[in-house]
Amino acid sequence: MAEVIKAKANKDGKVIVKLYGQDFDLTDKFKNGVATFKAFGTDYEVQLKEAKKVAVKAPKSKEQKVDVGFIETPKED
Repeated sequence: MAEVIKAKANKDGKVIVKLYGQDFDLTDKFKNGVATFKAFGTDYEVQLKEAKKVAVKAPKSKEQKVDVGFIETPKED
């Protein structure tokens, strides 16, 4: 039975697993969110956790651009 590791991608989209001080880049080995590899005499199964993305919509606004000008006031004598 393989040991299960749950991992997620970093900012660059790469999945790197660190075992006993060594990094293993498994980015290209995933099929359907699962990758298997053998290291240090043990079989490992890495399951990719998808980060939930929340879509943020821009607020609806009916703002209009207003041209601001100077209004001259009549001078009193």
